[in-house]
Amino acid sequence: MKRHLAVLTLALCMGGCVAPPTNPAVPFRGFDPVAKLHYSLLDSTRKGPVIAVWFLPDDRNARQMVEFLELLQRTYKEGFSIIGLVVGNDDQTVEAFKKHQPNFPLITDFAGDFAQKYGFKFSPSVILVSRDSSTLVRFEGYDAEGLKTLNKALAKEIDKPLTEIDTGTGVQRTAFVWRN
Repeated sequence: MKRHLAVLTLALCMGGCVAPPTNPAVPFRGFDPVAKLHYSLLDSTRKGPVIAVWFLPDDRNARQMVEFLELLQRTYKEGFSIIGLVVGNDDQTVEAFKKHQPNFPLITDFAGDFAQKYGFKFSPSVILVSRDSSTLVRFEGYDAEGLKTLNKALAKEIDKPLTEIDTGTGVQRTAFVWRN
């Protein structure tokens, strides 16, 4: 029975996966070179759930993800926050900020530590972390099913009625190659 449950869980998680609430989020601290502020993923959850989006600075799918996350902000207005993480250096993060113009902070992930901690291999990648620091959703790429799962889990977590949002179809993502 356990083997079948594991296979079913894996099959359901291929797009966007709503992780069990016992899955603790990995701590991550970073610096936003635009606002000149330090951020902590887990400290940010004290104010409500946090969506963390990780992407490569030149990823063609990043702008589409930023637009979707900003649509979530306009739809639900409050009760959660978004933190962007850009792999590279502070100059690349500033350039990504200029290019994508998000209305949320972008933190530099110098060595791809955040992505490595979560096992991300594609950009953009997203997690939703609850107030109690559990990872609720995790998916890679601009994934229509993952975005729908994120929308549903976020609405539930902030106790607001679900608003259906057009996510398009399919998956668009950029592979990330780790360099040693």
